[in-house]
Amino acid sequence: MEIAKDEEGFEYVIQDDQCQGQAAINSFNVLKENRFILGPLCNAASIPASKLAEEEHVVMITVGVSTRAIREAGDFSFTILPSIGLQTKALAEHMEDKGIGSVSIVYVNDEYGVENKETFENAYRGNILNAEAFDRSNADFRGILAKIKNDGSQAVVLVGYSPNFINIISQMKELDVGKGVFSVSNIQDTAIVAATGNLTEGIIYTYPQISGSEEFTVFLDKYNKKFGKSEASLPMYVGAGYDAAKIMAGAVRKCGKNTECVKDELLEVKGYRGVNGIISIDENGNSRMPIELRIVRNGAFMKYEG
Repeated sequence: MEIAKDEEGFEYVIQDDQCQGQAAINSFNVLKENRFILGPLCNAASIPASKLAEEEHVVMITVGVSTRAIREAGDFSFTILPSIGLQTKALAEHMEDKGIGSVSIVYVNDEYGVENKETFENAYRGNILNAEAFDRSNADFRGILAKIKNDGSQAVVLVGYSPNFINIISQMKELDVGKGVFSVSNIQDTAIVAATGNLTEGIIYTYPQISGSEEFTVFLDKYNKKFGKSEASLPMYVGAGYDAAKIMAGAVRKCGKNTECVKDELLEVKGYRGVNGIISIDENGNSRMPIELRIVRNGAFMKYEG
Protein backbone atom coordinates (compact mmCIF):
# COMPACT_ATOMS: atom_id res chain seq x y z
CA MET A 1 0.00 0.00 0.00
CA GLU A 2 2.92 2.34 0.68
CA ILE A 3 4.15 1.79 -2.87
CA ALA A 4 0.68 2.43 -4.32
CA LYS A 5 0.34 5.56 -2.19
CA ASP A 6 3.56 6.96 -3.65
CA GLU A 7 2.47 6.13 -7.19
CA GLU A 8 -1.08 7.44 -6.90
CA GLY A 9 -0.39 10.55 -4.83
CA PHE A 10 -3.04 9.88 -2.21
CA GLU A 11 -2.62 10.47 1.51
CA TYR A 12 -3.47 7.62 3.87
CA VAL A 13 -4.72 7.70 7.44
CA ILE A 14 -3.48 4.56 9.17
CA GLN A 15 -5.05 2.68 12.08
CA ASP A 16 -3.98 -0.59 13.69
CA ASP A 17 -6.89 -3.01 14.20
CA GLN A 18 -4.60 -5.50 16.02
CA CYS A 19 -6.50 -8.35 14.34
CA GLN A 20 -9.17 -7.91 17.00
CA GLY A 21 -12.86 -7.11 16.73
CA GLN A 22 -13.15 -4.20 19.15
CA ALA A 23 -9.93 -2.60 17.93
CA ALA A 24 -11.27 -2.90 14.37
CA ILE A 25 -14.50 -1.14 15.38
CA ASN A 26 -12.49 1.64 17.02
CA SER A 27 -10.28 1.95 13.94
CA PHE A 28 -13.29 2.02 11.62
CA ASN A 29 -14.88 4.83 13.62
CA VAL A 30 -11.71 6.91 13.21
CA LEU A 31 -11.49 6.25 9.48
CA LYS A 32 -15.13 6.30 8.37
CA GLU A 33 -15.20 10.02 7.63
CA ASN A 34 -12.72 9.35 4.82
CA ARG A 35 -15.38 7.09 3.20
CA PHE A 36 -12.85 4.66 1.65
CA ILE A 37 -11.00 1.96 3.63
CA LEU A 38 -8.30 -0.53 2.61
CA GLY A 39 -8.28 -3.53 4.95
CA PRO A 40 -8.59 -5.10 7.42
CA LEU A 41 -6.48 -8.21 6.89
CA CYS A 42 -7.65 -10.61 9.62
CA ASN A 43 -11.13 -12.10 9.63
CA ALA A 44 -11.60 -11.27 13.31
CA ALA A 45 -11.24 -7.58 12.38
CA SER A 46 -12.84 -7.70 8.93
CA ILE A 47 -16.16 -9.22 10.01
CA PRO A 48 -17.25 -6.39 12.37
CA ALA A 49 -15.70 -3.74 10.11
CA SER A 50 -17.56 -5.00 7.03
CA LYS A 51 -20.88 -4.81 8.88
CA LEU A 52 -20.16 -1.20 9.82
CA ALA A 53 -19.10 -0.40 6.25
CA GLU A 54 -22.53 -1.47 5.04
CA GLU A 55 -24.34 0.55 7.71
CA GLU A 56 -22.29 3.69 7.06
CA HIS A 57 -22.00 3.30 3.24
CA VAL A 58 -18.21 3.30 3.50
CA VAL A 59 -16.47 1.48 0.65
CA MET A 60 -14.09 -1.12 2.09
CA ILE A 61 -11.76 -3.59 0.35
CA THR A 62 -10.69 -6.43 2.64
CA VAL A 63 -7.15 -7.62 1.88
CA GLY A 64 -7.23 -11.00 3.62
CA VAL A 65 -8.71 -14.33 2.55
CA SER A 66 -12.31 -13.62 3.44
CA THR A 67 -14.84 -15.85 5.12
CA ARG A 68 -18.48 -16.07 4.09
CA ALA A 69 -19.54 -13.45 6.65
CA ILE A 70 -17.34 -10.84 4.95
CA ARG A 71 -18.28 -11.79 1.39
CA GLU A 72 -21.98 -11.51 2.25
CA ALA A 73 -21.71 -8.36 4.38
CA GLY A 74 -23.37 -6.11 1.79
CA ASP A 75 -22.93 -3.82 -1.19
CA PHE A 76 -20.08 -1.71 0.21
CA SER A 77 -17.77 -4.53 1.27
CA PHE A 78 -15.34 -5.87 -1.37
CA THR A 79 -12.65 -8.55 -1.41
CA ILE A 80 -9.39 -8.59 -3.39
CA LEU A 81 -8.36 -12.22 -2.78
CA PRO A 82 -10.48 -15.14 -4.01
CA SER A 83 -12.83 -17.06 -1.75
CA ILE A 84 -11.82 -19.97 0.46
CA GLY A 85 -14.03 -22.24 -1.64
CA LEU A 86 -12.06 -21.59 -4.82
CA GLN A 87 -8.87 -22.67 -3.07
CA THR A 88 -10.28 -25.81 -1.45
CA LYS A 89 -11.94 -26.85 -4.73
CA ALA A 90 -8.58 -26.62 -6.51
CA LEU A 91 -6.92 -28.61 -3.72
CA ALA A 92 -9.61 -31.31 -3.75
CA GLU A 93 -9.39 -31.68 -7.53
CA HIS A 94 -5.60 -31.99 -7.41
CA MET A 95 -5.71 -34.66 -4.73
CA GLU A 96 -8.31 -36.64 -6.68
CA ASP A 97 -6.19 -36.37 -9.84
CA LYS A 98 -3.25 -37.82 -7.90
CA GLY A 99 -5.33 -40.80 -6.81
CA ILE A 100 -5.63 -39.80 -3.17
CA GLY A 101 -8.92 -41.43 -2.24
CA SER A 102 -8.99 -40.90 1.52
CA VAL A 103 -7.90 -38.02 3.73
CA SER A 104 -8.06 -36.65 7.23
CA ILE A 105 -8.58 -32.97 7.97
CA VAL A 106 -7.02 -31.11 10.90
CA TYR A 107 -8.41 -27.58 11.14
CA VAL A 108 -8.55 -24.56 13.41
CA ASN A 109 -11.97 -24.12 14.98
CA ASP A 110 -12.86 -20.59 13.88
CA GLU A 111 -14.71 -19.06 10.91
CA TYR A 112 -11.69 -19.46 8.65
CA GLY A 113 -10.95 -23.05 9.58
CA VAL A 114 -14.55 -24.22 9.53
CA GLU A 115 -15.20 -22.73 6.08
CA ASN A 116 -12.04 -24.38 4.72
CA LYS A 117 -13.13 -27.71 6.16
CA GLU A 118 -16.71 -27.47 4.89
CA THR A 119 -15.84 -26.31 1.38
CA PHE A 120 -13.18 -29.00 1.05
CA GLU A 121 -15.72 -31.62 2.16
CA ASN A 122 -18.17 -30.34 -0.45
CA ALA A 123 -15.58 -30.45 -3.24
CA TYR A 124 -13.73 -33.67 -2.46
CA ARG A 125 -15.17 -36.87 -3.92
CA GLY A 126 -12.97 -39.24 -1.93
CA ASN A 127 -13.44 -40.46 1.62
CA ILE A 128 -12.87 -38.17 4.60
CA LEU A 129 -12.00 -40.52 7.45
CA ASN A 130 -11.41 -37.93 10.15
CA ALA A 131 -12.05 -34.23 10.69
CA GLU A 132 -10.36 -32.99 13.85
CA ALA A 133 -10.83 -29.42 15.12
CA PHE A 134 -8.48 -27.55 17.45
CA ASP A 135 -8.46 -24.20 19.22
CA ARG A 136 -6.17 -21.56 17.79
CA SER A 137 -4.23 -21.41 21.07
CA ASN A 138 -3.45 -25.16 21.08
CA ALA A 139 0.20 -26.20 21.19
CA ASP A 140 -0.10 -29.95 21.80
CA PHE A 141 -1.60 -31.89 18.90
CA ARG A 142 -0.36 -35.35 19.83
CA GLY A 143 -3.80 -36.71 20.70
CA ILE A 144 -5.26 -35.63 17.37
CA LEU A 145 -2.24 -36.85 15.43
CA ALA A 146 -2.32 -40.26 17.12
CA LYS A 147 -5.84 -40.74 15.74
CA ILE A 148 -4.78 -39.56 12.28
CA LYS A 149 -1.76 -41.85 12.22
CA ASN A 150 -3.86 -45.01 12.48
CA ASP A 151 -7.10 -44.04 10.71
CA GLY A 152 -6.18 -45.44 7.28
CA SER A 153 -6.17 -42.12 5.44
CA GLN A 154 -3.62 -41.53 2.68
CA ALA A 155 -2.97 -37.86 3.42
CA VAL A 156 -3.65 -35.00 5.82
CA VAL A 157 -5.18 -31.62 4.97
CA LEU A 158 -4.01 -28.96 7.44
CA VAL A 159 -5.77 -25.63 8.01
CA GLY A 160 -4.53 -23.24 10.67
CA TYR A 161 -2.09 -20.43 11.38
CA SER A 162 1.69 -20.30 11.58
CA PRO A 163 2.15 -21.33 15.25
CA ASN A 164 -0.31 -24.21 14.71
CA PHE A 165 1.50 -25.38 11.59
CA ILE A 166 4.87 -25.30 13.34
CA ASN A 167 3.65 -27.48 16.21
CA ILE A 168 1.63 -29.87 14.03
CA ILE A 169 4.43 -30.46 11.53
CA SER A 170 6.99 -30.98 14.30
CA GLN A 171 4.73 -33.36 16.22
CA MET A 172 3.85 -35.33 13.07
CA LYS A 173 7.57 -36.09 12.77
CA GLU A 174 7.81 -36.91 16.48
CA LEU A 175 4.93 -39.42 16.22
CA ASP A 176 6.08 -40.73 12.83
CA VAL A 177 2.68 -40.06 11.26
CA GLY A 178 4.23 -40.59 7.83
CA LYS A 179 1.51 -39.10 5.60
CA GLY A 180 1.62 -36.49 2.88
CA VAL A 181 0.56 -33.00 3.92
CA PHE A 182 -1.66 -30.71 1.85
CA SER A 183 -2.79 -27.24 2.85
CA VAL A 184 -3.98 -23.80 1.78
CA SER A 185 -2.37 -20.43 1.22
CA ASN A 186 -1.34 -19.31 4.69
CA ILE A 187 1.07 -22.21 5.13
CA GLN A 188 3.37 -20.16 2.88
CA ASP A 189 5.29 -18.50 5.68
CA THR A 190 9.07 -18.35 6.03
CA ALA A 191 8.66 -18.55 9.83
CA ILE A 192 7.26 -22.08 9.46
CA VAL A 193 10.20 -23.22 7.34
CA ALA A 194 12.67 -21.56 9.71
CA ALA A 195 11.15 -23.34 12.72
CA THR A 196 10.68 -26.79 11.18
CA GLY A 197 13.46 -27.00 8.62
CA ASN A 198 13.19 -29.80 6.10
CA LEU A 199 10.00 -31.14 7.70
CA THR A 200 8.04 -28.88 5.34
CA GLU A 201 9.65 -30.43 2.27
CA GLY A 202 7.06 -31.57 -0.25
CA ILE A 203 4.01 -29.90 1.29
CA ILE A 204 1.59 -28.99 -1.52
CA TYR A 205 -0.84 -26.10 -1.11
CA THR A 206 -3.03 -23.70 -3.05
CA TYR A 207 -2.13 -20.07 -3.64
CA PRO A 208 -3.98 -17.15 -5.27
CA GLN A 209 -0.97 -15.73 -7.05
CA ILE A 210 0.46 -16.47 -10.47
CA SER A 211 4.18 -17.20 -10.35
CA GLY A 212 6.42 -15.39 -12.78
CA SER A 213 3.89 -12.93 -14.23
CA GLU A 214 5.24 -9.62 -15.49
CA GLU A 215 3.08 -7.73 -12.99
CA PHE A 216 4.48 -9.73 -10.07
CA THR A 217 8.08 -9.46 -11.27
CA VAL A 218 7.87 -5.69 -11.69
CA PHE A 219 6.23 -5.26 -8.30
CA LEU A 220 8.77 -7.52 -6.57
CA ASP A 221 11.55 -5.27 -7.83
CA LYS A 222 9.74 -2.17 -6.55
CA TYR A 223 9.17 -3.82 -3.18
CA ASN A 224 12.76 -4.91 -2.71
CA LYS A 225 14.11 -1.48 -3.70
CA LYS A 226 11.73 0.45 -1.46
CA PHE A 227 12.22 -1.67 1.65
CA GLY A 228 15.86 -2.67 1.11
CA LYS A 229 15.12 -6.38 0.82
CA SER A 230 16.05 -9.21 -1.50
CA GLU A 231 12.94 -11.37 -1.45
CA ALA A 232 12.35 -13.94 -4.18
CA SER A 233 8.69 -14.41 -3.27
CA LEU A 234 6.11 -12.41 -1.35
CA PRO A 235 3.09 -13.31 0.77
CA MET A 236 -0.16 -12.91 -1.15
CA TYR A 237 -1.24 -10.21 1.33
CA VAL A 238 1.53 -7.90 0.09
CA GLY A 239 0.24 -8.09 -3.46
CA ALA A 240 -3.34 -7.83 -2.21
CA GLY A 241 -2.57 -4.56 -0.44
CA TYR A 242 -1.02 -3.07 -3.57
CA ASP A 243 -3.79 -4.31 -5.88
CA ALA A 244 -6.53 -3.07 -3.56
CA ALA A 245 -4.93 0.35 -3.23
CA LYS A 246 -4.43 0.74 -6.99
CA ILE A 247 -7.98 -0.35 -7.83
CA MET A 248 -9.51 1.88 -5.13
CA ALA A 249 -7.37 4.84 -6.23
CA GLY A 250 -8.57 4.49 -9.82
CA ALA A 251 -12.22 4.44 -8.75
CA VAL A 252 -11.82 7.41 -6.37
CA ARG A 253 -9.98 9.42 -9.00
CA LYS A 254 -12.93 8.93 -11.35
CA CYS A 255 -15.73 9.41 -8.80
CA GLY A 256 -14.33 11.71 -6.14
CA LYS A 257 -16.03 11.23 -2.77
CA ASN A 258 -19.19 9.76 -4.29
CA THR A 259 -19.28 6.36 -2.57
CA GLU A 260 -22.13 5.05 -4.75
CA CYS A 261 -20.08 5.82 -7.84
CA VAL A 262 -16.95 4.19 -6.38
CA LYS A 263 -18.95 1.12 -5.43
CA ASP A 264 -20.29 0.83 -8.97
CA GLU A 265 -16.81 1.35 -10.46
CA LEU A 266 -15.39 -1.49 -8.37
CA LEU A 267 -18.13 -3.79 -9.62
CA GLU A 268 -16.94 -3.07 -13.16
CA VAL A 269 -13.41 -4.38 -12.48
CA LYS A 270 -12.91 -7.23 -14.94
CA GLY A 271 -9.61 -8.72 -16.09
CA TYR A 272 -7.46 -6.33 -14.04
CA ARG A 273 -3.84 -7.46 -14.26
CA GLY A 274 -2.77 -7.30 -10.63
CA VAL A 275 0.30 -8.43 -8.74
CA ASN A 276 -1.50 -11.58 -7.57
CA GLY A 277 -3.06 -12.40 -10.92
CA ILE A 278 -5.94 -11.39 -13.16
CA ILE A 279 -8.65 -9.94 -10.93
CA SER A 280 -12.35 -9.72 -11.71
CA ILE A 281 -14.93 -8.47 -9.20
CA ASP A 282 -18.25 -10.29 -9.35
CA GLU A 283 -21.75 -8.90 -8.79
CA ASN A 284 -21.39 -9.43 -5.04
CA GLY A 285 -18.15 -7.46 -4.79
CA ASN A 286 -15.92 -10.50 -4.47
CA SER A 287 -12.69 -11.20 -6.33
CA ARG A 288 -12.19 -14.12 -8.66
CA MET A 289 -8.78 -15.06 -9.97
CA PRO A 290 -6.84 -18.17 -10.99
CA ILE A 291 -5.52 -20.44 -8.23
CA GLU A 292 -2.20 -22.21 -8.59
CA LEU A 293 -0.70 -25.13 -6.72
CA ARG A 294 2.61 -24.63 -4.95
CA ILE A 295 5.09 -26.87 -3.20
CA VAL A 296 7.83 -26.39 -0.60
CA ARG A 297 11.17 -27.37 -2.14
CA ASN A 298 14.49 -26.91 -0.31
CA GLY A 299 12.89 -24.36 2.00
CA ALA A 300 11.52 -22.29 -0.90
CA PHE A 301 7.98 -21.82 -2.14
CA MET A 302 7.54 -22.58 -5.81
CA LYS A 303 4.93 -23.44 -8.39
CA TYR A 304 4.03 -27.13 -8.41
CA GLU A 305 4.76 -28.60 -11.81
CA GLY A 306 4.17 -32.29 -11.13
